[in-house]
Amino acid sequence: MSLDAAGWGAGDGGAPPQLALHAVRDPSGRSRVARSRATFPWSFARGFAGGRGADGAALAIPQTAGAGLFGGETARQRVTLAPGAALELRAAGAMVVHPGAGGGEATLLQDFDLGEGAICVQAAEPFAALPEARPAIVSRIALGEGAVFLGFEGVCAARAEGLPHSLRLELSATGASGELLLEDRQAADASLLARAAERGAGAVGTVLLIDPSGCTPRPPVGPVDLGPGVYAAAAPLRGDVGWGLRIAAADGGALRRA
Repeated sequence: MSLDAAGWGAGDGGAPPQLALHAVRDPSGRSRVARSRATFPWSFARGFAGGRGADGAALAIPQTAGAGLFGGETARQRVTLAPGAALELRAAGAMVVHPGAGGGEATLLQDFDLGEGAICVQAAEPFAALPEARPAIVSRIALGEGAVFLGFEGVCAARAEGLPHSLRLELSATGASGELLLEDRQAADASLLARAAERGAGAVGTVLLIDPSGCTPRPPVGPVDLGPGVYAAAAPLRGDVGWGLRIAAADGGALRRA
């Protein structure tokens, strides 16, 4: 069932999200996307229900309906999981980030609200930034008691001959009582991106497992071999709320494979 903007909580600044998904868990243990709303720049036809049992995660694959994000624009998405629900959120393809006439950032603002015991897996594609673009991804995650979030965010140069003007990746996560669990900020200007490219890094990404309850296994710490042209290392998150993996890759293809 599709809802209008009045059926969803407002995004940043009171604006409704252009993409909103609400997943629930049935008594049988099967999760499904019970409600959805999608307007430009997204389209969303339907979610796919999971199987029965504890691992019955629903699958959602939104698509970018337009040319991508332009400088000065902000796109908002909100994902809400009811208690016990499990959702895998996949991207149908990379979102292209264009420069804007005013030189502003092209911003994706993401809100994830996970109920008690909910599990959300965000298997995103890297942002593909055109020359002089300024991509920014801002993620806010609220976890209920026993909830788990596993997600990836990354940015790559869409063209080998041109780098983005800057990039900004920010993430904050709060616990069941509203306490701040994690704050992660990354930023780079044109000069820093140019130096990274000279050293063979045209794409960067981060994988985060946020699990304050410690119910999921913690992967090894230290350098991680993710194939040629990729440099990666893993470490526990401060406060033992999870695990993080930083990735630097030669290009978007190498980052995606990693």
